Amino acid sequence: MNKMTFLLSGSLIAVTAAASAQMSCGDLTPASLGLQGVTFDEVIAVPAGEESPAAQCRIRATTAERVGTDGQDYALKFELALPDNWNGDYVHQFNGGNDGEVKPAKGSLPSGTGGLSALERGYAVVSSDAGHNGKANRDKGLAAGAVFGHDFEARQMYGYKAVAVLDPLARDIVEGFYGADIDHAYGVGCSNGGRHAMVAAARMPDAFDGLLAGAPGFQLPKAALQHALDVQQFTSLTGDLATAFSREDLGLVSSKITEACDGLDGLEDGYVADSASCQATFDITALTCTAGQNSACLSADQVNVLQTISAGTDADGAPYYSDWAWDTAIGSGGWRF
Repeated sequence: MNKMTFLLSGSLIAVTAAASAQMSCGDLTPASLGLQGVTFDEVIAVPAGEESPAAQCRIRATTAERVGTDGQDYALKFELALPDNWNGDYVHQFNGGNDGEVKPAKGSLPSGTGGLSALERGYAVVSSDAGHNGKANRDKGLAAGAVFGHDFEARQMYGYKAVAVLDPLARDIVEGFYGADIDHAYGVGCSNGGRHAMVAAARMPDAFDGLLAGAPGFQLPKAALQHALDVQQFTSLTGDLATAFSREDLGLVSSKITEACDGLDGLEDGYVADSASCQATFDITALTCTAGQNSACLSADQVNVLQTISAGTDADGAPYYSDWAWDTAIGSGGWRF
C-alpha cells in the first residue's frame, strides 16, 4: 500500500514537533482559514479535566448540508480537537456501529493506543457522525439508526465518502490553526471504525501514514442479510424478539458450552480458548427437552433456531455472511441485548 504502514495492534508513537505562527482559539472562523462550505457551530478553549484529557481548542462544525431524496435533512457534523501541546501529527477517528453521532474526538482505542489517548499524546484529532443523525428517527425503534439507508448519498457517506470529504477539510483546519504542516497522519477505529480504516486503505492509500484497525466489520450488506435471518428466527418462536429465549435458557446454553469445551485448550479455567475444537465438540441438540421434561432444557424449536443462526446459511447451505462460534457469552446481558 505504497508508503502506508498498516497496524493491527500496537500503539501510536508521538513525535514532538514545534508549532509556529499558531492562531488563537478565539480567532478561529471559516473565513480566517479561507474555508467555504463549512459552518463552525462552536469554537471553545477547553482545559484539561473531566471533559477533555488535554487542554485543547475544540471545534464543532457542520459541512455537506443537503436535503435527501427521502425528504430528511442531512449534514456531515464533526468535532476537531486541537491540543495546546501539539506534537505535529494528526488522527482521524473512525467511529463504530451505524455512526450517526459525533463521538468526542480523543483518538482512543484501548486495544491499540494503550492507556493514553491520541489527544493526550498531543495529536490533533477529528471525529464525525459520517453524514447522518442517528437520532432523527426515534419513532422507528430499533431500526432508527439505520433509516438513513433509504437515501443513496447517506449510504455512500456512511460507506466511505464521509472520510474522503472530511479528511482534507480537517487537515486544512489543523494546518491553518497551527501555521505548520502535519508531519504524520493516522486513522484509528474499531468495528465499523475498523471497516472505515480498511476502506480508507483501499480507496485512499496515500492519505494515511498508518491505520489502526480494530475488529473491522466486512461485507456489511451480507451481514445485514444475516441480521435479518437472526431476527426472523427469533421472532418465529413467540412473535417477540425479547421473549424468544429467557435469561435462564441462554444461561443454560452458556453453561453447557463451558462444560463441553472448557478443557479442550488443555486447562479447565472457566474459559473456552479453543473455539475451533468447540465447534466440533459441542452439540446443541443434547439440550432438547425429552418427553415430560420442562426444565434445564430447550424446546426442539429453540434448538433449531440456535442451530440455524449459528450456521448462518440458507436452505441450500449457502452462507449469508459467516457462521458463529458457540460462545459462552451467549448467556451474558450484552449478547442478549
